[in-house]
Amino acid sequence: MMVILSAAVGVYGYVSLTNHYLFRTYALDLGMFNHTLFQISQLQIPQFTLGIDGLVVPYLADHFSPIVFLLTPFYVVLGDSALLWIQVSSIALFTVYLYKTARHFGINGYISTLLTLLPLVCWALLASLSFDFHTNVLAAMMVLPMIYSILRQNILGFLLWFTLILLCKENMSLWLVFLLTGMCFAFKSDLNKRFVRLLLWLSLFSLIYFITVTTWIMPSLHPSGTNIQLNKYVGADGGLSGVIIHCLSDPLAALQLVYRSPDGELSADKINFLILLLGSGGLLWFSHSVLLWMMIPILAQKFLSLNGGFWGIEAQYSIEIVPIIGFGLILFIRHFHWKLALVFILLSSTLSAILSENVYIRKHPNAAFYMPRFARSPYKINDLNAMLEKIPEGETVSTVSIFAPKLEKRMTLYHYPIVEDANYIALLKGNGSTYPMKTAKYEQALQNLHSDSTWLVWQNCEEALIFKRQQP
Repeated sequence: MMVILSAAVGVYGYVSLTNHYLFRTYALDLGMFNHTLFQISQLQIPQFTLGIDGLVVPYLADHFSPIVFLLTPFYVVLGDSALLWIQVSSIALFTVYLYKTARHFGINGYISTLLTLLPLVCWALLASLSFDFHTNVLAAMMVLPMIYSILRQNILGFLLWFTLILLCKENMSLWLVFLLTGMCFAFKSDLNKRFVRLLLWLSLFSLIYFITVTTWIMPSLHPSGTNIQLNKYVGADGGLSGVIIHCLSDPLAALQLVYRSPDGELSADKINFLILLLGSGGLLWFSHSVLLWMMIPILAQKFLSLNGGFWGIEAQYSIEIVPIIGFGLILFIRHFHWKLALVFILLSSTLSAILSENVYIRKHPNAAFYMPRFARSPYKINDLNAMLEKIPEGETVSTVSIFAPKLEKRMTLYHYPIVEDANYIALLKGNGSTYPMKTAKYEQALQNLHSDSTWLVWQNCEEALIFKRQQP
C-alpha cells in the first residue's frame, strides 16, 4: 500500500509543483485562488478582480466556495504553492480511504491495495492535477472518506466530510443529494434507522442549500443580479427552473445531449469522453444502479452545458468520475474469487493507463510527466522570478496569465489587457500565451505601451518586461 501511495503522491506532486515552478499555472484558476487567500489573510472580503471582462465582483459570486477561508492558514505558511500541496494531499487521502472501504467489504489486503491502481491511473485525475487548483478536486477526493464514514456509521466523521464537501463549491451540494440518497437506499439494510434518517434529512438540506445559493445568494452578490455559472446551461435564461423545464419538456432531446451539442450536431468531445469513461472503469457502473444514480448531476452539468469546454476530457471537468470508478470497482470485485479479481484489476488498470497515455498525456505537455520535455521550459525561470519579485507588494498590477499565481500579494490584480488603475504591467515579449488576446493584437498592444508616455519600461529581461506608470 505504501508503495502505491508514495508513487501516487510523488507523481502528482511532481506534476503539480513542476508546472507551477515552470510558469505553467495560470490566472484562472490558481492565480484567482491565491489572490483570494491573500485578501482573506489580510482580513479583507475577497474580490475577484482577474476576470477577463474587467468586472470586479465578490469572490463568492463567481464560485460559492467558502472552504477558501479554511485553507487560508495553509497559504500563510506555505505561500503561493500551498493549494497545490493541499490538492496533492487530497490524493493521498482518497487512496487511503479507497483501501479502507475495500477492506470494510471484506476484500483482502492484497487485492484492496491493487484496486487503488484503477482510479489512480485514470486520465481524469491527471487532467485535473496537471491544470492548476480546483476546489471540486478536493470535494471529489473527499467522497470516499464520506462513504466510508457512512458505511461505518461514524456520525462525527460523516458530518466532517459532508460539511467540507458542501463548502467546496456550489454544485457539490446537488451532488451530495444523489450521493446520500444513493447510499441510503443501496445500503439501507446495513444502516440503522437513525443513520438512514440522518442521510435523508441532510440530503434535503443539501438540496435546499443548492437552490438557495444558486438562485438567491450568488445572484444577489453579483453586479449583474444573475448566477453567471448557471447561465452556462441550456434553458438557463429561465434560471434554475428554466433548466429543469427545458429537460422535462423534451426528455428525448435532453438525453440526446449526451452525445450531441445543443445545436443538434454530433459532438466529438462528448463521444470521446464517453469512450474514455467506459474504458477507464465507468462500464462497472451498470453492475450497480446506485453508481449511475450518484453520477446523474455530474453528467448532467457536463452534457447540459452550453460551453463546449466542459464536454470533453480536459482539465478538471471530469474529476468527479474518479471516486465513483473506485467505489464501483469495490462493489464489483467483492463478489469474485481473489484470482479473478486480480486479473480484472490488472487488465482494467492497464487499459485505463493505455487510454490515458494515448488519448490525453501525449497531447498535453503539462501532463506528460515521464517525457523529457515536461521538465523543460522555454523561459529562464530565475530571471522571471527575480523580475517579478521586484514589484512592491501591495501595488496594483495588470499581468499576463502565467505570472498571476505568483503576483497575488496585493488587493487588486488584473488580467491583462485589463489595466484600470494598475501601476505596473507585467508582460511576456510575445513568446508565450497571450490569452485572451490574439497574438497580433497582443503585439500591437505591446508596441502601443512602448510609445505611450504614461508608461516607462521599469524592468526588462530577455523574455519579459514590466512597465511602470509614470506619475504626472
